[in-house]
Amino acid sequence: MPDDPNTTQAKALADALLPHLIESLKTSVLPGLVEEQISGLKTKTTELLDEVKKERTDKDAFAELVKKHEAQMATAKALTDPPKPAPADQAVTISRSDARSRSKYLEAEALAAKRGTKLQIVDDRQDDRPAHKLDGQTHLKTDTHIFVHKDAMRDRATYLRLEGQAKREHLTLQPITDWNHLPDNVNAP
Repeated sequence: MPDDPNTTQAKALADALLPHLIESLKTSVLPGLVEEQISGLKTKTTELLDEVKKERTDKDAFAELVKKHEAQMATAKALTDPPKPAPADQAVTISRSDARSRSKYLEAEALAAKRGTKLQIVDDRQDDRPAHKLDGQTHLKTDTHIFVHKDAMRDRATYLRLEGQAKREHLTLQPITDWNHLPDNVNAP
C-alpha cells in the first residue's frame, strides 16, 4: 500500500525535529530535573549524616561521663575501704556448710592451688553463739541417754554404731543440733 502523503510529511517533520527536540531536552529540561532529584537526595543524606554524627557525639560524651563516674567511685571506695592483705598471703577459707557442696569445695581448692596457699575449712558458728566444751565431739553418753550431735548423724557408720550401742545398753538415742541446747540436768564432762 502506497504511503499516504500526510504520513510521509509527518515522518519527515518528526525526523527533522527529533534531533532538535532531544538536544533541547538535554540542555534545558533534563539537567534541571536531574539536579532537582539529586539536590533532594543530597539534602536527605546530609540530614542523616548529621543525625549519625550527633548520636555518635552523644554516645562518646556519655561513655566519657561513665568513665569519669567509675573513676570517682573507685577513688571513693579506695579511701573508705581499709587496705586488704594480698590474697596470695592468706589461706583460702570456706565454711563447713559450703565445703559440703562439691562444686564450692572444688572451686575453693582450685583457688588455693592457684594462689599456692592452703585451704582452710572454718566452722559456721555465729559469733553470738557461745563456745561449748563439747564442740568437735560427735556424741555424749550419760546414764540414760546418748546425745548425738548433728554432725555425727550425717555420717551413717557413726550413727549406726551409736544406735547399736544405745540398744545394747538400753539407752535413749537423742539427736541434738547444738551442744548449748543440752537439757539443764545433763552434766557435760
